[in-house]
This record gives sequence, structure tokens and C-alpha cells, in this order.
Amino acid sequence: MNYEPVKITRADKEAWADRMASASMMAISTDGGRGRTVNMPRPNVDEMEWPEVKPPFGQNAVSVTPAGEAWVRRYVTSGDPETYDVFDARGRRVRQVVLPEGRRLVGFGRGVLYAVYVDENDLQWLERYGVNI
Repeated sequence: MNYEPVKITRADKEAWADRMASASMMAISTDGGRGRTVNMPRPNVDEMEWPEVKPPFGQNAVSVTPAGEAWVRRYVTSGDPETYDVFDARGRRVRQVVLPEGRRLVGFGRGVLYAVYVDENDLQWLERYGVNI
């Protein structure tokens, strides 16, 4: 299996900062027993050091099917669809799978995979695809 490093682009950095800004909230407790939640400021990507390329795969990047195949999510260029290298029980890469655009793998069943699609209204749609697993 060949590993081709993926360069980190400005779009990757901005997408990361957007995710951090939307996910980072801090609860502040006040004297009256009440609390409030405050959004943390968006990170400034220009003030940070970045590596030149992404690693081959990241945290929580491996999913295992009921049949014992390991699906390893590859890092791709920002905006590209999720891509997986699929390995059999002996560790051999048997195929590569590219999900439809905007889909995120969330799990497997017998002969199916489940993916989530987030629409323009931020509604999440669970989709089921038949696969040979």
C-alpha cells in the first residue's frame, strides 16, 4: 500500500479553527448557583505552527465490521469525501472505499454501513448503504 502525504492547506486550517470555535464552550459558575456558557474565541490559524502534511490517519480512525474487516479513514484534503482503506483479518489491504460527498461513517450492520449526512439546515440524516462486508 502506498502512502501519499496530504499537504495541509489554508482551507484545512480554517476548517479546523471553525470546528474548534463551534465545539469549545466553557461553563462559568456564578455566586447564585447559576451558570452560563460562553463560546471561546476562534483560534487564529496564523499564530499557530502547523506541520507540512497530515498523518496517514487520525484519532478514532478505525472501524471494524461484523465480518472482521478494519476500515481505516485516511486524511484527505479539506472538502474531499471520506476515504477508507479496508483491511482483511490478515492485515492485507483489500480495497479502498470513498463515501458519497458529505457523508460520515458511523457504524456497520450485517451487509450494510450507516452514514450521517448533515443538510443545509444542520439536520442530521442517517443513511444505510448495502456493502459486501
